[in-house]
Amino acid sequence: MDFLEKKKDNSEYEESMSLPDLPPLPEIPSGKSGDLFGLQAIKSSVIGNERRTFEIPELPSESSQLPQLPERKSKPKISVPQMPEVKEQVFVKLDKFKLAFQKFEEIKAKAAEIENYLQKTKEIKEKEEQELRAWEEELREIKEKVIEIDSALFSKVD
Repeated sequence: MDFLEKKKDNSEYEESMSLPDLPPLPEIPSGKSGDLFGLQAIKSSVIGNERRTFEIPELPSESSQLPQLPERKSKPKISVPQMPEVKEQVFVKLDKFKLAFQKFEEIKAKAAEIENYLQKTKEIKEKEEQELRAWEEELREIKEKVIEIDSALFSKVD
């Protein structure tokens, strides 16, 4: 078992595997981060002597305002595409049909559940409005009695 023995001297192997010397990298000119000169120097060193130019579009400044879109107050409309009448037979795998039927039933159940929640919310809202109307009526009656007492007792004081 050679792999359990001590490692042999690999100096010959390491000498034969040495990497060749690479030429020095070109220096990147220093400048502002937005300076295109440094970018052009890098491009020219990579591309070679070919000269390629690209137009850089102007970005809108932060101070310019984009037009405001009007708020949509109407409900989003959901359109269901109409299925064309098919006079030829269509074959569907039974397991896919059962899965589609199950998902459709789940959607119907969720729609019924949402409808129930909506009905309960309407009922709660109606009860709240009835209570508010009753409070307003009681407050109106209290104001009338205060005015009546004020006029009966304190109008003779002056």
